[in-house]
Amino acid sequence: MDSERVEILLGHSNSSLAGHYWRLPTDESEMSPQELKLYQTIKSEYRKCIPELTIGESEILKIKNEQLQETVSVELKQKDFEILELQRQLAKVRTNPFVDMQPEEIEKFVEMFEDWKKFKEHISLLGNK
Repeated sequence: MDSERVEILLGHSNSSLAGHYWRLPTDESEMSPQELKLYQTIKSEYRKCIPELTIGESEILKIKNEQLQETVSVELKQKDFEILELQRQLAKVRTNPFVDMQPEEIEKFVEMFEDWKKFKEHISLLGNK
């Protein structure tokens, strides 16, 4: 954009400020390494603002969609981790159902099992009479 239009858009009453603005060369091949780096930074920052500067909602919807996809991706990774942890715990329980149980809890479980065995035998005897 030429400097006169920039002055008008900035609301300056005259173009005397034009000399105070730093200008990059228009051709990237004419830029020094420092100017090229600055130009790329400015261009990158400008591109981030495009959705806010765009009249249509398509860019805004695109960004919201990308944000939702990132959220879903993070949540899926978290769920995958939880599933792996549960699978690991299940494998431990399958190899030893008493894993992580206190001795008192194991004793109660054995007593309950013995009571169940006696009850089953008692019912079986009643059925045979």
